[in-house]
Amino acid sequence: MNKQTKTPEIKDAFLGRHLENLSQLIEQQSKNVFDYENIQVPVKSCSTFMCIGRHDEISSADIARELGISHQLVKQKLTHLLKLDLISVDADPIDKRRRLLKQTAKGKTQHTKLLELLPKFEAVYEALYTSLEFRLIEKLELFRSELVSTPLFERAQFSNKQR
Repeated sequence: MNKQTKTPEIKDAFLGRHLENLSQLIEQQSKNVFDYENIQVPVKSCSTFMCIGRHDEISSADIARELGISHQLVKQKLTHLLKLDLISVDADPIDKRRRLLKQTAKGKTQHTKLLELLPKFEAVYEALYTSLEFRLIEKLELFRSELVSTPLFERAQFSNKQR
């Protein structure tokens, strides 16, 4: 019980906050590694940047589809990458309304550094999984899948409530 409010301490109900805290911790610790390795790609833009690197050219809509995130979020990340001169934008020669993204020479150098660093991150996470005796990524994917199949609203039976 919380002595100030006389309410029980509820941790699981605030799962999202705990996940955000973990995400922020991982982001900060990754940034420390990026700084040490002279990687200028923002940690939160890394998946978008690497997606661009997997293609000669790609549209923001295609990035959103490939990563399963909103087009608006992709555009926010692209703004940072453009300011850092890691990517460039060209008009699609076939569809002038469409813009194609590609890595600049500086971006390609950063991409190579990231590719060299990724196995180290994989090894660190693998060691953590071994220590914890479960693979967090698999549990998170399973948890997400469960929520997609039956949302919290239905699970809590709010939909049966009389109004």
